[in-house]
Amino acid sequence: MLLLQVPAFAQQVATDPPTQWQADAKANRKAAKQAEKAAERAAPRRAAGGGPPPGGEGPGGGHDDPGGPGGPGTRRASSPLQMLRPEMDFAAPLSDTLLLYRTRESVVFGRRDSSEVVMLPLSGAPVQIAPGVQALLHDNADGMVVEISTSNGIRVSYRYVADAQDPDSLRVHIRAEGHAESQRGGVFEVERVYHRGNAANRKR
Repeated sequence: MLLLQVPAFAQQVATDPPTQWQADAKANRKAAKQAEKAAERAAPRRAAGGGPPPGGEGPGGGHDDPGGPGGPGTRRASSPLQMLRPEMDFAAPLSDTLLLYRTRESVVFGRRDSSEVVMLPLSGAPVQIAPGVQALLHDNADGMVVEISTSNGIRVSYRYVADAQDPDSLRVHIRAEGHAESQRGGVFEVERVYHRGNAANRKR
């Protein structure tokens, strides 16, 4: 008989029956705003715009008058937070309850008020969770990691870390890297906090 040994960390945060991890919505929203501002400050600026070329027909200008001065450079129009696409929410919802369920071969991610689940094999095999979006799971004694990649070059990792000071808390460190043209290689990092079951109500 072949026995499958489930890594230690998956046993801590994903159980049978499922473990409910309630998001600390207030802390997570605050962290998201701070992380987004940090990512925007670090983002490269676009090249400065320019006025119409010489010889233009702008107001008050003759054929040989130069165009107006260019405007200041601006940062990217798209938000770094947009790299966390809706189909990735299963891994670490901003304000919803995360359900983690462990089987002999997989970790199942679900929501309290939804029948939809995402099942990622402990073997690390990739799973298509949406058109052009793949997810896989790595698990060892140091932590569980979900990696998601998209066909347009966005890569997001979710690292699950048990809180050493509070066994009823779970922290998920999220790192998103964008290589799509709209993101220009940007990086977005944020940490989300969750509390186990009834412990979430006691912390409010």
